[in-house]
Amino acid sequence: MKQGKPQGNEFLDILIPKTDKEKLELEAKMIQLDFIARLQELMKYKNIKSKKELAALLGTTPSFVTQLFSGEKLINLKHLAKLQRALGIKYAIISDQYMRLKNSFRGNLANQGFRTLKINPKDIKPGYKKSA
Repeated sequence: MKQGKPQGNEFLDILIPKTDKEKLELEAKMIQLDFIARLQELMKYKNIKSKKELAALLGTTPSFVTQLFSGEKLINLKHLAKLQRALGIKYAIISDQYMRLKNSFRGNLANQGFRTLKINPKDIKPGYKKSA
């Protein structure tokens, strides 16, 4: 086989991870890309206009934020904690399976005529007494 540009299946062989380590690395990068996309939406919502501005809020360098956004560096739990503090948010880890089950359960209740009741905790008055 000649050296040069990969052709056909050779090109796919370069892109497809072969070992478990390569597969895990690819999964981590996919999670990172999804997270960064959501972070960009949050930045718009919070009116954070640039990576440089986000870096200042996090107390880190713009180049580090760029590395996170490009996938060169993977986000870790310390980064999440800093983001929570800087953006005034809370992260929760919820599995896809849990969300599917939850939505399925809600859908089944809705099909049976039940509706969601939303209660604002501020509306609950302390010292509630049961009437006789």
